[in-house]
Amino acid sequence: HWPTPEARLAILRTVREMLTPGGRFCAGFHGEGSCEEGVVAVEAAVQELDPSLHLRDLPSMFRRESAQLWTDVLRQAGFASWDVSGLEIATRYDDLAGCRKRLAAAWPPILAPYFPRHTIDAIIDRAADRMFRTRPVMTSHVLEISAAAPGD
Repeated sequence: HWPTPEARLAILRTVREMLTPGGRFCAGFHGEGSCEEGVVAVEAAVQELDPSLHLRDLPSMFRRESAQLWTDVLRQAGFASWDVSGLEIATRYDDLAGCRKRLAAAWPPILAPYFPRHTIDAIIDRAADRMFRTRPVMTSHVLEISAAAPGD
């Protein structure tokens, strides 16, 4: 889902090579700091169960990259021009079930190598409760990329 720096560059080089001259690559995804409220809540719940496990060390879709990093990689991949812009979307949750549903949509596959399913469910429950009590909002920092291949 989120490739290593080497793989990211190789993927974008391949995309650029596949485009016709002047062709355009468009993509959108979460950027640096996205969903931080959920990450903090899940990290606190995990630490209660296993203080040795640090979520920042796990490979996950929550390891976000900055707009500047993507700008640099597009340049390195050989694109002729590019635009990387950001948008912030805050989703407020009016009930605990909404918080839980959002966390349960993303975290189980990330935690599966480390915990059995019943423990993951408990982590999600604790994290949703914490998030709902402290700040029932999930802020998505969305990056949009538009990059052009060199023309003839």
